[in-house]
Amino acid sequence: MINLLLFLILNNSYTKYNKKDIDIGNTPLDVYKLCSGIREFFCLSYAIRKSNILYLYFHSDLKIIKLDGSKLRFLGSDERSQALLLLKALEKSSTLINEKWERSTPGIYMMKLLKPLNIDWLIKNLSFERIFLINQSKNFCLQNEFNNNNFTSQDLFIIVNDLGDEFVRELFDNMDSSTNIIQISFSGIKSLENKILYINYLLDQLK
Repeated sequence: MINLLLFLILNNSYTKYNKKDIDIGNTPLDVYKLCSGIREFFCLSYAIRKSNILYLYFHSDLKIIKLDGSKLRFLGSDERSQALLLLKALEKSSTLINEKWERSTPGIYMMKLLKPLNIDWLIKNLSFERIFLINQSKNFCLQNEFNNNNFTSQDLFIIVNDLGDEFVRELFDNMDSSTNIIQISFSGIKSLENKILYINYLLDQLK
Protein backbone atom coordinates (compact mmCIF):
# COMPACT_ATOMS: atom_id res chain seq x y z
CA MET A 1 0.00 0.00 0.00
CA ILE A 2 1.24 3.50 -0.83
CA ASN A 3 1.74 5.39 2.41
CA LEU A 4 4.22 8.06 1.44
CA LEU A 5 4.85 10.34 -1.53
CA LEU A 6 8.15 12.23 -1.68
CA PHE A 7 8.76 15.09 -4.09
CA LEU A 8 11.68 17.42 -4.75
CA ILE A 9 11.17 20.42 -7.04
CA LEU A 10 14.39 21.96 -8.40
CA ASN A 11 14.26 25.71 -9.01
CA ASN A 12 16.99 28.13 -9.99
CA SER A 13 15.58 31.09 -8.06
CA TYR A 14 12.35 32.87 -7.19
CA THR A 15 11.06 36.39 -7.65
CA LYS A 16 11.32 38.31 -4.40
CA TYR A 17 7.95 39.39 -3.01
CA ASN A 18 6.33 40.57 0.22
CA LYS A 19 3.01 40.44 2.02
CA LYS A 20 1.78 43.63 0.35
CA ASP A 21 2.30 42.03 -3.09
CA ILE A 22 0.09 39.13 -2.02
CA ASP A 23 -2.54 41.35 -0.42
CA ILE A 24 -3.05 43.36 -3.63
CA GLY A 25 -3.10 40.26 -5.84
CA ASN A 26 0.35 40.82 -7.33
CA THR A 27 1.83 37.38 -6.74
CA PRO A 28 4.86 36.82 -9.04
CA LEU A 29 4.10 34.28 -11.76
CA ASP A 30 6.83 31.83 -10.71
CA VAL A 31 5.64 31.95 -7.09
CA TYR A 32 2.05 31.48 -8.24
CA LYS A 33 3.10 28.34 -10.14
CA LEU A 34 4.88 26.99 -7.07
CA CYS A 35 1.80 27.66 -4.95
CA SER A 36 -0.33 25.82 -7.51
CA GLY A 37 2.06 22.88 -7.22
CA ILE A 38 1.84 22.95 -3.41
CA ARG A 39 -1.95 23.03 -3.64
CA GLU A 40 -2.11 20.03 -5.98
CA PHE A 41 0.38 18.11 -3.87
CA PHE A 42 -1.34 18.55 -0.51
CA CYS A 43 -4.90 19.83 -0.79
CA LEU A 44 -7.93 17.57 -1.04
CA SER A 45 -11.49 18.89 -1.03
CA TYR A 46 -11.75 19.00 2.76
CA ALA A 47 -8.42 17.66 3.98
CA ILE A 48 -4.65 17.54 3.55
CA ARG A 49 -2.65 14.64 2.11
CA LYS A 50 -0.86 13.87 5.36
CA SER A 51 1.41 11.19 3.91
CA ASN A 52 3.01 13.57 1.37
CA ILE A 53 6.36 15.32 1.85
CA LEU A 54 7.52 18.07 -0.50
CA TYR A 55 10.99 19.61 -0.83
CA LEU A 56 11.62 22.87 -2.71
CA TYR A 57 15.22 23.69 -3.65
CA PHE A 58 16.35 27.15 -4.82
CA HIS A 59 19.79 26.91 -6.36
CA SER A 60 20.76 30.59 -6.57
CA ASP A 61 20.03 31.09 -2.85
CA LEU A 62 21.08 27.59 -1.70
CA LYS A 63 17.81 27.25 0.18
CA ILE A 64 15.77 24.11 0.67
CA ILE A 65 12.23 24.13 2.10
CA LYS A 66 10.47 21.02 3.44
CA LEU A 67 6.69 20.70 3.79
CA ASP A 68 5.60 17.69 5.85
CA GLY A 69 1.93 16.85 5.35
CA SER A 70 1.66 14.97 8.65
CA LYS A 71 2.50 18.14 10.58
CA LEU A 72 1.20 20.91 8.31
CA ARG A 73 -1.02 23.57 9.85
CA PHE A 74 -2.55 26.75 8.41
CA LEU A 75 -2.15 25.62 4.79
CA GLY A 76 -5.35 26.52 2.98
CA SER A 77 -6.37 25.80 -0.58
CA ASP A 78 -6.05 29.49 -1.48
CA GLU A 79 -3.01 31.07 -3.12
CA ARG A 80 -2.66 33.71 -0.40
CA SER A 81 -2.27 31.09 2.35
CA GLN A 82 0.34 29.16 0.40
CA ALA A 83 2.30 32.23 -0.71
CA LEU A 84 2.49 33.71 2.80
CA LEU A 85 3.63 30.45 4.40
CA LEU A 86 6.26 30.04 1.69
CA LEU A 87 7.34 33.67 2.11
CA LYS A 88 7.88 33.23 5.83
CA ALA A 89 10.04 30.14 5.28
CA LEU A 90 12.09 31.80 2.54
CA GLU A 91 12.72 34.91 4.62
CA LYS A 92 13.66 32.96 7.75
CA SER A 93 16.00 30.67 5.81
CA SER A 94 18.07 33.72 4.82
CA THR A 95 19.09 34.16 8.47
CA LEU A 96 20.40 30.61 8.90
CA ILE A 97 24.12 29.91 9.01
CA ASN A 98 24.37 26.12 9.22
CA GLU A 99 22.99 23.09 7.43
CA LYS A 100 20.32 22.13 9.96
CA TRP A 101 16.57 21.99 9.62
CA GLU A 102 14.78 24.83 11.40
CA ARG A 103 11.01 25.16 11.77
CA SER A 104 9.25 28.08 10.13
CA THR A 105 5.62 27.19 10.90
CA PRO A 106 4.07 23.84 11.87
CA GLY A 107 5.01 21.32 9.19
CA ILE A 108 7.28 23.69 7.24
CA TYR A 109 11.05 23.58 7.73
CA MET A 110 13.94 25.30 6.01
CA MET A 111 17.68 24.89 5.65
CA LYS A 112 20.40 27.11 4.19
CA LEU A 113 23.00 25.00 2.39
CA LEU A 114 26.67 25.91 2.38
CA LYS A 115 27.15 24.60 -1.17
CA PRO A 116 24.90 23.43 -4.04
CA LEU A 117 22.52 20.59 -3.33
CA ASN A 118 24.10 17.13 -3.30
CA ILE A 119 21.55 14.51 -4.34
CA ASP A 120 23.68 11.74 -2.79
CA TRP A 121 23.41 13.58 0.53
CA LEU A 122 19.61 13.49 0.26
CA ILE A 123 19.59 9.80 -0.57
CA LYS A 124 21.90 8.83 2.28
CA ASN A 125 20.09 10.97 4.85
CA LEU A 126 16.53 10.18 3.79
CA SER A 127 16.92 6.58 2.60
CA PHE A 128 15.43 6.82 -0.90
CA GLU A 129 15.42 3.59 -2.87
CA ARG A 130 15.01 5.09 -6.35
CA ILE A 131 14.76 8.44 -8.05
CA PHE A 132 12.19 9.23 -10.73
CA LEU A 133 13.55 12.23 -12.64
CA ILE A 134 11.06 14.38 -14.55
CA ASN A 135 12.85 16.82 -16.84
CA GLN A 136 11.07 18.47 -19.77
CA SER A 137 14.27 19.43 -21.58
CA LYS A 138 14.77 17.71 -24.93
CA ASN A 139 18.52 18.22 -24.53
CA PHE A 140 18.93 15.97 -21.51
CA CYS A 141 18.26 12.40 -22.68
CA LEU A 142 15.51 10.00 -23.67
CA GLN A 143 12.76 9.53 -21.10
CA ASN A 144 10.26 6.74 -20.61
CA GLU A 145 6.56 6.93 -19.97
CA PHE A 146 5.77 6.57 -16.28
CA ASN A 147 4.65 3.13 -15.09
CA ASN A 148 3.33 3.22 -11.54
CA ASN A 149 3.10 -0.53 -11.01
CA ASN A 150 6.49 -0.81 -9.31
CA PHE A 151 6.29 2.30 -7.17
CA THR A 152 7.30 1.94 -3.51
CA SER A 153 6.92 4.18 -0.48
CA GLN A 154 10.61 5.09 -0.51
CA ASP A 155 10.94 6.43 -4.04
CA LEU A 156 11.66 10.09 -4.70
CA PHE A 157 10.16 12.10 -7.56
CA ILE A 158 12.31 15.01 -8.75
CA ILE A 159 10.79 17.64 -11.02
CA VAL A 160 13.16 20.03 -12.78
CA ASN A 161 11.04 23.16 -12.68
CA ASP A 162 13.45 25.97 -13.52
CA LEU A 163 17.04 24.85 -13.67
CA GLY A 164 19.55 24.75 -16.51
CA ASP A 165 20.58 21.50 -18.20
CA GLU A 166 24.22 22.04 -17.22
CA PHE A 167 23.48 22.02 -13.50
CA VAL A 168 21.07 19.08 -13.81
CA ARG A 169 23.76 17.06 -15.60
CA GLU A 170 26.27 18.00 -12.93
CA LEU A 171 23.88 16.93 -10.18
CA PHE A 172 23.40 13.45 -11.59
CA ASP A 173 26.79 12.87 -13.21
CA ASN A 174 28.42 13.19 -9.80
CA MET A 175 26.08 10.73 -8.11
CA ASP A 176 26.95 7.29 -6.83
CA SER A 177 26.68 4.98 -9.85
CA SER A 178 24.67 2.46 -7.80
CA THR A 179 21.77 4.89 -7.39
CA ASN A 180 18.75 3.86 -9.42
CA ILE A 181 17.65 6.88 -11.51
CA ILE A 182 14.67 6.44 -13.81
CA GLN A 183 13.86 9.28 -16.20
CA ILE A 184 10.17 9.62 -17.00
CA SER A 185 7.88 11.87 -19.00
CA PHE A 186 4.14 12.51 -19.23
CA SER A 187 3.45 12.84 -22.95
CA GLY A 188 3.30 16.61 -23.14
CA ILE A 189 2.06 17.57 -19.66
CA LYS A 190 3.87 20.89 -19.27
CA SER A 191 2.80 22.71 -16.13
CA LEU A 192 4.20 21.88 -12.71
CA GLU A 193 0.80 21.57 -11.03
CA ASN A 194 -0.56 19.26 -13.73
CA LYS A 195 2.41 16.92 -13.42
CA ILE A 196 1.81 16.71 -9.68
CA LEU A 197 -1.93 16.26 -10.19
CA TYR A 198 -1.32 13.41 -12.63
CA ILE A 199 1.15 11.59 -10.36
CA ASN A 200 -1.22 11.88 -7.39
CA TYR A 201 -4.02 10.50 -9.59
CA LEU A 202 -1.96 7.52 -10.77
CA LEU A 203 -0.77 6.63 -7.30
CA ASP A 204 -4.25 7.01 -5.81
CA GLN A 205 -5.32 4.18 -8.11
CA LEU A 206 -2.98 1.82 -6.27
CA LYS A 207 -4.48 2.43 -2.84
